[in-house]
Amino acid sequence: MKILVAYYSWSGTTKYLAQKIHRELPSSDLLEIKVPANTFSSDMYETADIYEKQKKTHHLPSVINMPQNINDYDLILLGSPTWDWGVASPVMKFMENIQNFKGKVAPFYTSVGNSQRFMELFHNCCGQLQIIDDFDDAHDNFANWLQKIKSEKQ
Repeated sequence: MKILVAYYSWSGTTKYLAQKIHRELPSSDLLEIKVPANTFSSDMYETADIYEKQKKTHHLPSVINMPQNINDYDLILLGSPTWDWGVASPVMKFMENIQNFKGKVAPFYTSVGNSQRFMELFHNCCGQLQIIDDFDDAHDNFANWLQKIKSEKQ
């Protein structure tokens, strides 16, 4: 099974978790989802305002490094920070761009506190993607989730 660990990270927390997952699945590929420079501010509150406008108008930022052959993968582990209880807009755009993906998607997400509605909002924007077990960095057991992912490989 070919696995892609794709993630967007604004502050570095989701990047850290993605790298940890990649180390545990050494045959996986790692992709940091990138958007054009200056899409977001270095100020958390300004970034939150930009995000709210993007959601309201559905003008999501472009992903500038989409994989060429997404269907070469069987499983995508897709990481996002929790923004306003939901999915970061670059991850929303990534999902929009991979609607033809035939494999499975396992979300993982990081939060500074409240991620209660993340999966509800994730499902609202995942379209036709086949979603499997998610991992909430604030509340779930990493080893247990990773074991489930490894069993998907077999």
